[in-house]
Amino acid sequence: MDTAATESKAIFYLRVSTDRQADGAAAQLELLRAAARNVGMDLQISQDALTSAIAFRKTEVGSLYLDFGISGYFDSTRPGYQKFLKRALSDASITHVFTPARDRIARPEDAAEFASREHRIRAAGKTLVVGTKVLLPLRRGDDNIVDTITASLEYGQGRAYLDGLANKMVAVKAHKAKAGCWTGGRAPYGFVRVLLDPQGCVVRALKDGESIRQPGYTVSLRCGNLDCIQVWNDLILRNYDPSGGNIGGKQIANLLNARNVPSPDAGRSRRGKYDQDARQVPGTWTGSMVYALIDNPAIVGVLRYGKRGMGEHARLGENGIPRKLTSAEAPSPDAPAKTIENPLDIQIAVQGNWMLKDGSLLGVDGKKCFQADLSVWERCQRKRKANAGSQRGVPRCHDPYKYPMAGLVRCSDCGNVMHGIPSASGLRYTCGTYINSGGAKCGHNWVLQENLLPDVLATIRESALPKVEDLRNTLKKLVAERIAVARSVDDGASLQTERDRQARIVQKSLESISTAQDEDERQGLRQIYRRERAKLEGIEAELKSSKVEQTIEKPTNDLVEAAVQELVALRCKLDDITDRREVAQLLRSLNVRVWLKFKKAHWGKRLVNRLDTGVICIGHAPNPPGVVDSLGMVNRGDRI
Repeated sequence: MDTAATESKAIFYLRVSTDRQADGAAAQLELLRAAARNVGMDLQISQDALTSAIAFRKTEVGSLYLDFGISGYFDSTRPGYQKFLKRALSDASITHVFTPARDRIARPEDAAEFASREHRIRAAGKTLVVGTKVLLPLRRGDDNIVDTITASLEYGQGRAYLDGLANKMVAVKAHKAKAGCWTGGRAPYGFVRVLLDPQGCVVRALKDGESIRQPGYTVSLRCGNLDCIQVWNDLILRNYDPSGGNIGGKQIANLLNARNVPSPDAGRSRRGKYDQDARQVPGTWTGSMVYALIDNPAIVGVLRYGKRGMGEHARLGENGIPRKLTSAEAPSPDAPAKTIENPLDIQIAVQGNWMLKDGSLLGVDGKKCFQADLSVWERCQRKRKANAGSQRGVPRCHDPYKYPMAGLVRCSDCGNVMHGIPSASGLRYTCGTYINSGGAKCGHNWVLQENLLPDVLATIRESALPKVEDLRNTLKKLVAERIAVARSVDDGASLQTERDRQARIVQKSLESISTAQDEDERQGLRQIYRRERAKLEGIEAELKSSKVEQTIEKPTNDLVEAAVQELVALRCKLDDITDRREVAQLLRSLNVRVWLKFKKAHWGKRLVNRLDTGVICIGHAPNPPGVVDSLGMVNRGDRI
């Protein structure tokens, strides 16, 4: 039996960039297994164990570390690699470190950094196995310049591959878009993707997420759900049309929600950036969804590509030529690549083949199924353009102190901030969840500012602030006690004398240790030294705490009156609600938070929400129990 192989211990790492590369992960596992056998070792991880780890998004299975569906561009975003690297450098029992290829470790900007990491691993006494290459441990002074150059070149090639692939993808998609082909992504609302043969005939409809690679075949759109197309045209475009209903996007969303029309992504499961588990989309319409469909030209047979600039390595440029990202757009370990809206001269807009010249949309069977009206869509675009304008640097409210309690008032039902909005009856605070969801979530909870603000200020004044005379008497009592304590201490002279005496004892104890005859005597003297040293430290602590600042001679009455005047000024500010700037700054300096609870009440024949109770939290006081302690996230599934 090979004793060295028996005593050896190895760790392994693999990575795939997307969730669709499960087969690639399985192939990498077999490469690792073969590499381990070549050096007399064994990787005891089965394909079933790997499949289970991928399904549960684990980053560690025994001696195998993996990152699934994560790019190798940044190493800080890969938990599996971080664990693998830490153990490779710190675990002295590890003798071998395996990876199927260097581009599985990273495709970095700085190739030299990862070449240096390989040097550190080998210098720690580990054998590094990259694919079929076996790199032996390094001893101090070993010349590995060739290995370092090779590693830097391979890491650089991996990074160059990303750039080349990104440029190729952008160029191919731009070319396909100019030819009127669908270039990727889910079909618009009511449409379905179809596979076209080289003669342009529909072969079949494609499922969501299905991809086809056949030479000469392309993908286009056809009407898939006529009811959705009618909702898009009749309830959205015609209601927004200034010559039709002429109402806004949020009102249209309210109308669709009232009619129980499912939103485009209703029923789908989605995992966002900050979601650990997949959530189900609730199907509620919002104003942004409505405006997205108003702006989408697919319903009038136009294919638009490149409206937004996305991607981490290359993006659409002029004339369909790929361009590099600017420094403002480039991703970092802390933030993804910035998405921008491309200028119109960069976007590609061509006539698609799912609409005939007479404006008829085609179904999957090739028959006419809906007559679109281009003039309605164009009028909607003119209205959108007239209403549009950059909001960068423009405050939502021209008077920043119009709502002094903005951001401080919350709805207890959902936990969301209550926004300040004007109304016919006056300025009011209304539940943000109710507003942002178009009335589909929470309730129409609102309160007038002219009623709420005086009550909040009066409550702070009466409950949180002391009375003027009480504060004056308390301060005078504290000053008198401080003077009495100071006078009772004879400026610490006796303690200082005691401290000097104990210091001499400690010094003698220390000198005695050096003159001890044997180890037993030395040990006993050390114990005496520690005991006397502890006494000295206790006296020094007592002396430090007994020192009193020499301020008792100052006119204490002036200091007390100054504090009292500050309290009077604070009370005056709380009495005056006309100076909203002062009120807003005061409430924020006190860290005031107001939680309002509402109840159903009759207003004539109507049942409305009326303010029931409220809780005011000041300073570091915790939020009241029983309320939602998070922002009410709109359209976030069953988390609301």
